[in-house]
Amino acid sequence: YAAWASTFGEPEKGAEAADRLVRLDPEFPRSLVPAIGYAFFMAGRYEDALRALARLPDEARSPSEFAMDAGALAALGRAEEARAVVERALARYPDASIERLVSRPDWADHERRRLAETMHAAGYPACATAEELAKLDKPVRLPECETERAKAAASKS
Repeated sequence: YAAWASTFGEPEKGAEAADRLVRLDPEFPRSLVPAIGYAFFMAGRYEDALRALARLPDEARSPSEFAMDAGALAALGRAEEARAVVERALARYPDASIERLVSRPDWADHERRRLAETMHAAGYPACATAEELAKLDKPVRLPECETERAKAAASKS
């Protein structure tokens, strides 16, 4: 429930479930780190999210875990550290962008907004390429990317 509570509009309850899990098993399996980090991140408990995510080495991180790490750092005003995480993320996932990540179909709009805001603050590229967008079932397009695409299309004609 920790990872899904935010989707249902109850991120605080998700963080409470994560707290309970950590209390019951402080050495919880690494496979639970993404869910715990996500629960804390969506509840705005960025320090707790960072503590959980620190248990994942870069080679075990998905684009989402990098985004939460960088976003949490940015939300805490730790801009330099956030940019360093973005650099590591882009080295591992060169096509990472805000549009691509927030296009995951299992996230609610309020979750997408939190991710987009914090990823933007961390310095992630906003726009996905046309090729990347074509791979997505229901791409979420950011307004600034639509404007950029319209300008690019106009310059070609």
